[in-house]
Amino acid sequence: MDPLSLRAGDQDREIVLGLLRQGVHEGRLTTEELTVRQDAVARARTFGDLDDLVSDLPVPPPSQQLTRRPTPGGWPDDALRLQGGMSSDKRVGRWIMPEFIEISGGMGTLKLDCLQAICDHQVVN
Repeated sequence: MDPLSLRAGDQDREIVLGLLRQGVHEGRLTTEELTVRQDAVARARTFGDLDDLVSDLPVPPPSQQLTRRPTPGGWPDDALRLQGGMSSDKRVGRWIMPEFIEISGGMGTLKLDCLQAICDHQVVN
């Protein structure tokens, strides 16, 4: 089955909204363009529809992110877990920050760089 014809869900639309807001923040889109595209996101039914809305931005299209789904961190009992333990873990660059993150140290190192993170939440727990 063609990934572009697969039905998109609410979480997929939220991710695209975050990418579009980031585009405004970076000066790639105007607020008027954001408004038009936000309306189109609400009407989007497939990954192809969502891909079209970010095709002129330097981000991976939503249809290419299918292999990484589902992403942890959407629910308290499924938090993104970063553990130092005896090794290291990190999140850097452009990444989608989930609502729930659990961080535990140890002998290793943890790096959580949020400068380019896309976050659509008021609070990260």
